[in-house]
Amino acid sequence: MTAKTIWTVVGFLLFATGMLALVMSIVGVEFIMNIRGVLGDLTAFLLKVGMAVIGVVIMALASTDWEQSDDI
Repeated sequence: MTAKTIWTVVGFLLFATGMLALVMSIVGVEFIMNIRGVLGDLTAFLLKVGMAVIGVVIMALASTDWEQSDDI
């Protein structure tokens, strides 16, 4: 596996875990992270959204062709 594939998988796992935790907490089920009691509701929400956003950013950066020539 190339580094590009590994980073894409890591980004997808972060995104999927963050979104699943966010949706499940909205429904009322705590998934993986039961941090709401420790850090508070807002911090737990922001952490889950942050995981999803960082996952998307990692996937976008991993799929970017950095050696593309700029012939304009």
